[in-house]
Amino acid sequence: MFLLRIIQYMLGYVRFRAEGGSPERFLNLVARNGIMLWHIRSKDGVLYAATLARHFPRLHPLALEAGVTLTREAQKGAPFQARRFSRHLGILVGLAVFLALVWFFSSFVWEVDVAGNQSVSSAQVEHVLADLGLRPGAFSMFLQVRYIQNGLLLRIPELSGVTINLHGSTAYVRVRERRYPPDIVPQAVPCNVKAAWDGQIVRMEVQAGKPMVQAGEAVTAGQMLISGMIQDKDGALRIVHAQGTVVARTMRDISVTVPFHTTVRSETGQEVRRYTLNVFDYGIPLYFGALQGDFNRYAYTDNAEFFGIRLPVSITTRVYRVCRPLAVTYSQEQVAAAAARALAQKEQTELSGVKILSRATESKTDANGYTLIAHDVCEEDIALGEPIQIS
Repeated sequence: MFLLRIIQYMLGYVRFRAEGGSPERFLNLVARNGIMLWHIRSKDGVLYAATLARHFPRLHPLALEAGVTLTREAQKGAPFQARRFSRHLGILVGLAVFLALVWFFSSFVWEVDVAGNQSVSSAQVEHVLADLGLRPGAFSMFLQVRYIQNGLLLRIPELSGVTINLHGSTAYVRVRERRYPPDIVPQAVPCNVKAAWDGQIVRMEVQAGKPMVQAGEAVTAGQMLISGMIQDKDGALRIVHAQGTVVARTMRDISVTVPFHTTVRSETGQEVRRYTLNVFDYGIPLYFGALQGDFNRYAYTDNAEFFGIRLPVSITTRVYRVCRPLAVTYSQEQVAAAAARALAQKEQTELSGVKILSRATESKTDANGYTLIAHDVCEEDIALGEPIQIS
């Protein structure tokens, strides 16, 4: 029965009613001519039935002979549905072409977003990426992401890691810069301990080696403080890994210069907005082409909701504000305040872990700008390991 229903649907069928005349004679004529009817029923003298669409025209002469009137009530099946869709073929084709164009243009990279870099400039990263094939206008399906990642690490040794994610028409490049460990002599390597800075010894704690200076003595940078060559009770000379803490009072001069005249990046007030439609994890750009020039970039995403329920659809708006170089001149008060902030930041970096006992500052003004100098009296560990060269 189920197979018969499928055949009827694929061939198409017509539901009709027959009124007046002699319905019984009409059914006899139909059966005599080998035409199959189904869903036959009678109500209030009206005959209802269904037949294949190709057989329906053959019923008309039989209806005339029986004196009944045929009325088509419905047309069902695949042929009629296909005919109905064919009326909207242009819309369907247009929609298909539109989706194909959206997919095609979203397969291009229109923006490269670099983040995570500090000492390495974004321009340097973008230049190397362009050489490796990742640039605005590149076809994303042809990009070999692993090859580009490895190439970027090889060409920029300052980077220790990189990930590239393609979302819509944007390539998100996230880099991690290499952190170099401090120069520490391995424990197994014989070494002396020398002074890293000029200063006056305050106290010493020697864990290994022979002390060469005492508390209260003045030393200069590079002078040996603890020797790694010691003599045992038998007079034999041994070479060890000298180590210890040598706290000294030092003088550290730190200076910064802030120019009166400089050039800064300034937003002009012009901006360009670009939109991306996000459906689940797929981004569809609603724009074409790459932007040229210097911009400050901002982005925010609006999520679609339906009666408080968050839908997997959102719009990401990227705002590009045009920037240009602007020559500015600062007053004496402005450069002095900027120099004070810069000096405090520089001291925090260079004197990390150092105890500052006293601090005096001086300033001077010349053609280069405003210079602020800090004379810091510090207390710090000046011990620095130096490998012993054995020939």
